[in-house]
Amino acid sequence: MTYTLYVTYSLYVKPRGVAAMLKMKSSCETCPAPLRDDAEAFICSYECTYCPTCATDHRVCPNCAGELVRRPRRTTGAAEIARRAPARLRRKIWGTGR
Repeated sequence: MTYTLYVTYSLYVKPRGVAAMLKMKSSCETCPAPLRDDAEAFICSYECTYCPTCATDHRVCPNCAGELVRRPRRTTGAAEIARRAPARLRRKIWGTGR
């Protein structure tokens, strides 16, 4: 029996001077468990995302064999971050202002 694995890659090129944010995936790559931004999850260096149960079962990323580490939790949205940021940072992040 022959299996064919199809992998989709997305390339994100960030504009000069803009920090790329971590993609917070909303579900586990192995099981259909939903993952909120503030929930515990594990990622590899390619941002493959796993729930704690699957991460314990795999121990390494099944896609790239990379180390699985705890994903940082996002507790605020971009609007909240922009509200607290100084004006010069808002101009750099959002590309607005002078």
